[in-house]
Amino acid sequence: MKKEQINLIVGYTVLILLIVLYQWYIMKKRANLPPEQAKGTVQVEKEIKQPVKTKTAEIPVSTIEKTDTTGAELEEFTFETQLLKVTFQNIGAEIKEVYLKPYNVYLRPKKGPLFSSSLVVKGERILLSRIPFKKEISGNSVIFTAKVDTLEIKRVYTFTDSGYTIQVENFPRSEYYLSVFIFDTDEKIPDKARYAGGVYSLAGKVYTVKTKSMEKTERKVIPGVVDWAGYKTKYFLASVIPPDYAGEVSVEKVEGYPAVSVRTDKPIKLFIGPLEYKTLAGVKKGLENAIYFGWSLIRPIAKLIYFVLTYIHRFINNYGVVIIIFTIIMAMVLSPLSLLSFRSMKGMKEIQPKIQEIQKKYKKDPQRMNAEIMELYRKHGVNPFSGCLPLFIQMPVFFALFAVLNSTIELKGAPFIFWIKDLSLKDPYFVLPILMGITMFLQQRFFSPQQPGAEQKSMTFIMPIVLTFIFSSLPSGLVLYWFVYNLLSIIQQIIIKKQAEGG
Repeated sequence: MKKEQINLIVGYTVLILLIVLYQWYIMKKRANLPPEQAKGTVQVEKEIKQPVKTKTAEIPVSTIEKTDTTGAELEEFTFETQLLKVTFQNIGAEIKEVYLKPYNVYLRPKKGPLFSSSLVVKGERILLSRIPFKKEISGNSVIFTAKVDTLEIKRVYTFTDSGYTIQVENFPRSEYYLSVFIFDTDEKIPDKARYAGGVYSLAGKVYTVKTKSMEKTERKVIPGVVDWAGYKTKYFLASVIPPDYAGEVSVEKVEGYPAVSVRTDKPIKLFIGPLEYKTLAGVKKGLENAIYFGWSLIRPIAKLIYFVLTYIHRFINNYGVVIIIFTIIMAMVLSPLSLLSFRSMKGMKEIQPKIQEIQKKYKKDPQRMNAEIMELYRKHGVNPFSGCLPLFIQMPVFFALFAVLNSTIELKGAPFIFWIKDLSLKDPYFVLPILMGITMFLQQRFFSPQQPGAEQKSMTFIMPIVLTFIFSSLPSGLVLYWFVYNLLSIIQQIIIKKQAEGG
C-alpha cells in the first residue's frame, strides 16, 4: 500500500476516533461534579470572600418555626409579560413554573416549585415554604407579604416588559437563599437528559453538575466568587444572578428536592429563558458561557462559526442554505491547501515507479530503504503527508460545527428541505449520509493515486461505508456540510486535472 494511502487511512481513522471520543467527552464532562477550584481562584476568593457579611435583621426564629400553616389554602395565579407567563403560589411566595411564549414551552419542576427561598436568621436557615403570603399586583411588580406575630416579611418580584429577567427583593433585609430546582420541558429531544444539569460560574469559569449527582448530593458548598448559578436543559436556563461578588453557591437538597442555591443579602435577579447568545450576554456578561461550545480548544472556533452562521441567516432565512454558503466559504479559504494536496498526490503518482524500485532494491534493509525514499521525496519536492493536510485542518472546524449544531437554540428545529425538518437532528431517512459516502467513494476511486491489489480496492469501499455509518447518527446539518465540502473538492479536482492535461 502506498504511503499517501496509508496517510489517508490514518487521517480518516483519527477522524473516526475523534468523533467517538468527542461524544464520550461530552457525556463525561456533563456527568461529573466539578473539581475544587485552582489556586488562582482560591486566591481571588480570599480577597473578596466576605460579601454576605452584613447586618442581619433580628428576626425571631421561634415565631416562624411555630407558625401553623397546615390550614392555609394553596392558591396559584399567573402574571404575564410579552415573553413570560409565570405561575406563582401563595405558600412560600414561590414561582411554581414558567411558560416561555416565543418557544411554546413550559419549564416545570420535577418536584416542588421552580424557585423557592429561605431566610438566614441568627445563623440558622428558615424555610419560607410553609408561610402563607398575601399577594398584591402593582404595575410590573408582584408583591407578597406575610405577618408572623409582630414580624412582617415582604417579597417583591419586578418584571420587565420585553425580557426574561425578574428582579427579586426581600424585606426586611437579611441574608437569604434563593434556590433553583431541577426542571424539565415538554420538548421531544433525543437523550435530552444527558444535556441537563446544574450549572454555575465562579470567577468567570463555568462548571456543570449532572442531575444524577445533584440527586445524590445532600449539601455541597462550592467555595469561590459566584457570578451566577442555576439549572439548564439543552436549550433553556433558569438562573439566579446575584450582584457582583455578593453570593455563595451550593448544590443541595431543599426539603428533599435537589437544587442549586445562591446565598446573598442583596436584591437578586432571575433569568428564565433560552440559551441564546445575544439574550444571555445582554443580561450579564459571562452568562452566555452557559452555552456549551465544546472544549476549550474548540470553543473559539465554534463561537466564530456561530457568529458567521447567524450573520448570514440575517439575509437568508434557511439555515440549510446558510450551511452550504458557509461550506463554500470554507472551501475557498482552504483552497490553497487543497491545491497543495492535489499537487502532492500528482507528484506521488509520478515518482511511484522509482519508489517501487527502491523498495525492491533495499527490501532487506528497511532503514536504508526509508532513507532513500525520503531523499527521493526531497529531490522531487513531494511531501507524503500533505495529501491529508486539508482533512486535518478540517477537524477543528468539524467539531466546532458539531458543537454549534448540537447546542444552539437558533438551529433547534431549523428545517432545510423536504424530509429534513431539523438540522440539529440526524437525517431520519439517511439520505445525506449516503450521499456523503458516495462522494467520499468517488474521491478515493477516481482522484486518489491508484495502486492495484485487493487491499487498495477494499479500502476504497470500506472507509466510505464506515464513515457513512458513523455520520448517520450525527446532526444532518453537519452531514450536509461534509457532503457539500466533498462535492466542492471533487469539482476542484476535476478543474485542476483538466488544467494540468491542457497545460
